[in-house]
Amino acid sequence: MNWIKEKLTAAGRWIKAKVRWILVALGIIGIASAAILMPNGEIPTTIIMGEIQRFPYTDENSNESLPIWTNQENYYPLWAWNGFDVLVAMGNESANQNISFQSFFSKDFIIESISILDPNATATFQRSVYEEVCEEVVATTTGEIVTDCQSRLTGMEDVTLRGIWNLVEQKQFSKKNYDRLILEKNIPIKQKSGNKVRGHFTIYSEKDTFTYFKLRVKANEPFGEEEFDLEAIGEKGGYGLLDPTILTDDFNSYNDGDLNTQGSWSGHASYDVQGTTVKEGAKAVKYAGPVAGQQVMAKTGTIRAAGNAGMYMRHDGDASTDTGGYVLREGGAWKAYTSFDIVNRVIKLHGGSAIDLLTSISTTTWYWVEIEWTDTPSQQIKGRVNAGAWSATTTPVSSWSSGLDEVAFWRNTIADGDVFYWDYIAQEAFTPPADAPLIDVIRFQ
Repeated sequence: MNWIKEKLTAAGRWIKAKVRWILVALGIIGIASAAILMPNGEIPTTIIMGEIQRFPYTDENSNESLPIWTNQENYYPLWAWNGFDVLVAMGNESANQNISFQSFFSKDFIIESISILDPNATATFQRSVYEEVCEEVVATTTGEIVTDCQSRLTGMEDVTLRGIWNLVEQKQFSKKNYDRLILEKNIPIKQKSGNKVRGHFTIYSEKDTFTYFKLRVKANEPFGEEEFDLEAIGEKGGYGLLDPTILTDDFNSYNDGDLNTQGSWSGHASYDVQGTTVKEGAKAVKYAGPVAGQQVMAKTGTIRAAGNAGMYMRHDGDASTDTGGYVLREGGAWKAYTSFDIVNRVIKLHGGSAIDLLTSISTTTWYWVEIEWTDTPSQQIKGRVNAGAWSATTTPVSSWSSGLDEVAFWRNTIADGDVFYWDYIAQEAFTPPADAPLIDVIRFQ
């Protein structure tokens, strides 16, 4: 991956940044991606119209040779039917090849136009030149002599900017075209039943390079919430897909106290937001019991037939009968869950069978615990702790109908004194931001 660092350094900077998932909410259109850093903490970066542009948002793409990033976490189009721009970066770690790029919508959206960036091209524009002119005047209210300064237009000047967009031709693309494209390709093509292929085009890409696109997206029907996926398929086996998770949350914007009703969380009153014991940011969730029996706090996100979810968990205390963890559900039904086995000091994954993920845990220690699920060729789940090796797979607790759409905390309390914490729900573990200052703009003469 040294070529990535070289490309980013040549572009002007590389930045480490805090990561978050793209969320789709009422009136927001989202790409199915998250903010995840590349190896060594770099973010795809280029120069567009003389200014640095970063692309920090992607999904877990460790097994993809055509990884894709976007430039924003959320898109807030005031009038989505008039169109809005989505900027995309694609890296090629595969081979020199022709690459087919397409997007997938569940509603009637279109890609109105597509442009590809020529990062080395320049264009000259005219801009206004102003200068500040000051003069002494008599104040009308007091009669005092004061200095009045104003900016006045003095002329125009030529400005040459680097990084120019060029329109490319879209192609008509049917389901038959797509089936023909993926035929006999040994790549993890995503299930796209019911989705609509939009914005298809083909480009030639050389290995160890980035390609940057601008997609002009337009809505043709009313919507409350919507997202879309982006996919790249290379003729020599390259593949990339922005594939989402259920939801993300870091709790940092919540008020201290009861989590119930904040951020669409719903459940038992024993779960509190607090800022004393945290893993990331300013806030985390604490189980504030004890209350006998099992207590759950849940939030509904976007349904996913396959994906990955993780969060930090911590257990303080030694009451051997207390257990807790988090669970992934479909419409309230448990499908996969993790637990702290306090008796044996083990973190477990539970589905059709129980699997040990970590066999020696300590109190007052944060652990990053992940679950990955898939529906192809059959429904399977697996887990890991602290980004270590993935466990063996097992079946879910019971089969899901469409996919997983809820994340929940759970706690089964019998003894007093123990405390559980949860923080930072995402697909990738939190990466602290860099201390280096950011560069706001580069100007070219």
